[in-house]
Parts: sequence; C-alpha cells; structure tokens
Amino acid sequence: MRNSYEVRAQKFIREFFPFIDGCVNFLDYEEATYDFMIEHPHRKVAFDHGMTRVVFITSDYVVKMDYSEENIEKFGGGEKEIAFYEMAEREGMAYLFAKISRYDFNGKRFYIMPRVTGIDEDRWEDAWYYMTDEETDWCLDHNLYDLHCKNYGLHNGKVTIFDYGAYDEEE
Repeated sequence: MRNSYEVRAQKFIREFFPFIDGCVNFLDYEEATYDFMIEHPHRKVAFDHGMTRVVFITSDYVVKMDYSEENIEKFGGGEKEIAFYEMAEREGMAYLFAKISRYDFNGKRFYIMPRVTGIDEDRWEDAWYYMTDEETDWCLDHNLYDLHCKNYGLHNGKVTIFDYGAYDEEE
C-alpha cells in the first residue's frame, strides 16, 4: 500500500535537508533544489518562492518553508496558514483550502500540503469569481485578501486555495 502524501513528504524532507541546510535566501534554496535533482535525477522538484516562503513542488505534494521573517505579517507564513486552516475547519469552510500540516525536522519547520492542480497563471479572475456569495463573504469576514491566480487552482470549477497566509488577523 502506498504511503500518504504527508509520509512521502516527510521522507523527501529528510532526504532533501542536507541540500538546504545553511540556505539563507531564496536563491540559495533554488540552487539547492537543482543540486538535489542532479544528484537524484529520478526526482523532479519544481521550485518557487514568494516574499516570505520557499516552495518545493513534487508529484502530488508541496513542501513550504519560511525563509524570511521580514514580511510575514503582511504576506503570511506557515504558522499563519496553520491558524487560518484550523479556523476554516472549525467554521466548516476548510473545503476551500488545501490542507496544511506542520513537520519539524532537524531544527527547521516545514509545511506540507497536497499539490493543487488547475492553476492557470493566465487566468485573469481572482478566486472570488469562482466562489459563492457565502464563501466570498466568509473569506472577506476573515480578512483573506490575496486570492490572485497564482494562489488557487480549479478542479471541476471548484476553488482550492493553497496560499492563504496573507490575511489580517482580526482584532
């Protein structure tokens, strides 16, 4: 029986860690990703980054890692996504979001998600366009605002948001 994506992601992190140990900025992580694929040609890992996090994308899961504390409040980070997802679960809206889980290894914190497909960077519509009024109101009520085309995917016309760390926490 095949292991879950979370178990496979944890194994990947343990295998990948020596390549990223000591990385400081996103360029270091990008180079480490290429070095890993040279040494492990059977593994395909795409790299991406934002203002605060690096992302390693594989066949059916994604590993995120905060690399910059400087802009976490504005652009979000892993712990903000964890808190947001937990709130969405409590309020019955988790179906809109890719599940996130935390994994600590060797003094570093990683965040694992299933890989979302149906991402279209040429799509002009933000996620709001594909959501019901109730879903839109819920996201707006919780100050989730960064729902552009690179932060969600569509499957059968339904939104799956995978980058939801950018929100203003309620006062």
